[in-house]
Amino acid sequence: MAMEMMENWALQAYADGQLGSEEARAVEALLARSEEARNLVADIRRQKDALHKAFDPVLEEPIPPALLRAARQAPPVASAWPRLALAASLTALVLGGGAGWFGHILAGGQAMAGSLPQHALDAYAVYGAEVKHPVEVSAAEKDHLQAWLSKRIGVKFTVPDLSAKGYSLLGGRLLAEGAKPAALLFYEDANKQRLAIYIASNDGHGSEPMKIEHRGQLITCYWVEPEMVYALAGEQPASEMVPLAEAAHDGFDKES
Repeated sequence: MAMEMMENWALQAYADGQLGSEEARAVEALLARSEEARNLVADIRRQKDALHKAFDPVLEEPIPPALLRAARQAPPVASAWPRLALAASLTALVLGGGAGWFGHILAGGQAMAGSLPQHALDAYAVYGAEVKHPVEVSAAEKDHLQAWLSKRIGVKFTVPDLSAKGYSLLGGRLLAEGAKPAALLFYEDANKQRLAIYIASNDGHGSEPMKIEHRGQLITCYWVEPEMVYALAGEQPASEMVPLAEAAHDGFDKES
C-alpha cells in the first residue's frame, strides 16, 4: 500500500510544516498519487484546527497562583523515565484544558522576553522623570547597592561600569513586579541624559537573544539568559542604545 512507503510521522510533520524542502517534496510526490495519504493529511489538519479552536482561548487565561507555586517548587528531573512521565502528564493536562497555564511555564525565555520591554519602559517613564529621587540607594553606596539587589533578586551580579560610554551610575532601587522582586539601575551622562537598566531573575530558565522595541520616543534593548533577564530603557537612538546594552551585558559578570 502507498502508506507503507511513507511513515506516518512524515505526514504529520508535513501537516505541521516542519519538514525541509527535500522531505516535503517526497511527501508531496506521495500525496499526488495516494488518496489514502491525502485523506490522512486532511484529517491531521482538521484535528489541528479543532484543537486550536478549543484551546487557544485558554492561552489567555491567567496562571493560577497555586499552579505557579507548584511549578517553582518542583524538584529537578534526574532521569529519562521521570521526564517521560512528566511529558505524559503534561499531555494529559493539555487535553484536559490546561494548555494555557503550562504554555506560560514551558514558554520559558519567550514568555519572559514578552514582558521585559513593558516593565523596563514603565520603570523608566515613572522614575526617569524624578529629578531628586530617581533612586533609593545612591552610587556612593555602590557596594551596598550591589549586595542588596543581588540578594533580593536571588542572583549575584556586578553593577556594570558604563563610564567608558560616558555614563555615570546614579544608583538603584528595588521594584516589585507582582510578588517577584526586580531591580532598577540608573545612569546619567554629561548632558543629563538618563539610562535605566531593569534586572530580574529568570524563573523560566529559558533564553532569548537581544531585541529592540520602541514606545514613542522611548527605546529598550532587552535579552533573556537562563539566570537573569535584562532590559535597557532610555530615549537614546538605537545606534547608541545597542552599544550601551552590549557594554552593560559584558559588565554584569554574573556569579553562581
